[in-house]
Amino acid sequence: YFISIAIKKKYQNQGLAKIALGESEKFFKKKRIFAYVFLKNKKSLSFFKSTGFRIFKTDTKYVCFEKLIK
Repeated sequence: YFISIAIKKKYQNQGLAKIALGESEKFFKKKRIFAYVFLKNKKSLSFFKSTGFRIFKTDTKYVCFEKLIK
């Protein structure tokens, strides 16, 4: 499964992305989820690292993160 989270600029930095991610993980028990993030998007790279995702693979434009939901 692939996940994408977008929060409108004026609502960022309020913890909403972590809430959205936490709620979505409830539907993916015992599944792997992935997120592709542009290498230039430092904020998203930091977010996925801080929420337990690990780097699965990288290429010249993207980092693919992976997380196993238990």
